[in-house]
Amino acid sequence: MPIGVKLYNYLLQNTAITSLLPNSIYPVIAPDGAQKPYLAFRVVSDLAEYTLDGDAGQGNKTIQISVIFEDYLQANSIAETVEQEIAKWAAVEPDIQVITKTGYSELYDEDLNVKRIDLEYTVFAKN
Repeated sequence: MPIGVKLYNYLLQNTAITSLLPNSIYPVIAPDGAQKPYLAFRVVSDLAEYTLDGDAGQGNKTIQISVIFEDYLQANSIAETVEQEIAKWAAVEPDIQVITKTGYSELYDEDLNVKRIDLEYTVFAKN
């Protein structure tokens, strides 16, 4: 199963996150008119690891989770909850071996006219 599908399932089943964002978790981009705050996530890269014998069946995946918001304090609270829950993901997903937070940024996207907090992770997992 692709890492994006695994992440989507985990986010949707995580009550700590869904209690803050009911029906507000979207892969890649939210639909027009989505109510803020919401989460949008994407797989930035999915790099397979190779050995002399070929594909090792595992590799590094980079994921980005964005909290799109109007209220800054609320967004930071959501981002903190997401960080705590993503740290627990490997405990419930047997294909994931290591999750490392590699980035945090606060941005204003002029093209979309949205404020967002981006959380970036590297996940080492089976393909």
